[in-house]
Amino acid sequence: IDRIPPDLACRKSNRVRLRHQITVAQVEDGRVLARARTASAGEPVLYTVAARDAAGNVVAGYANKLRIETTDRNGKVNPPSFYPEISVPEYLFTRQNGGEFTLPIIFNRPGRHIVTITDTSNPARSAKSAPVPISEVTLNIVAAARIARAGEPIMFTVSARNAAGQISEGYRNKIRITTTDANAIVNAQTVSPDFSIPEHIFTEKHRGEYTFSVVFNSSGRHTVTVTDISLPDRSASS
Repeated sequence: IDRIPPDLACRKSNRVRLRHQITVAQVEDGRVLARARTASAGEPVLYTVAARDAAGNVVAGYANKLRIETTDRNGKVNPPSFYPEISVPEYLFTRQNGGEFTLPIIFNRPGRHIVTITDTSNPARSAKSAPVPISEVTLNIVAAARIARAGEPIMFTVSARNAAGQISEGYRNKIRITTTDANAIVNAQTVSPDFSIPEHIFTEKHRGEYTFSVVFNSSGRHTVTVTDISLPDRSASS
């Protein structure tokens, strides 16, 4: 039996691999959107990523590692089951995914952004999403009181607001809280009044707004600053 020349075998192998393509599209409430929908910075945008054959059918047995990239250098890629504050730019597509999975991505810079999905075993197999418009979000902080004694807690409320000044309920970023009082206790997560916990992650239950306490222990005039860790330019002071 004549052997197939190695270069021909390679070309045939490549043609087989390229029959499977990757698709990526924005989804909402489980439906693929015909047009990209505007989202606010810091708000997860959902995409469905699928491996499809030449007829457009989902390839349930597809299993490869994917690289996930965005045009937002401060964006966060959050494949399923990863901690929301960590950006994980690769995802192992397994047979358990059934050929498709939902991918949340948080964009942090305003503008029109694109997501690119690439099969790391075959870079020719890749897909780009439609550009999604991202609007700016700002942080706002308000103190419940302007005067207090040293050792007495003051409550602060921080909120994420969109360009219209409304609370951005989908905001999911992590903030850092700092004060000009080096001896202050920042109780961002109400774990214990004895510990200073200066960071907090916004989740669905916060709906874009969160209240925390600060105990100042040094006399004088002090300020509190909240900063978005994903985009340090996004900050506010009280």
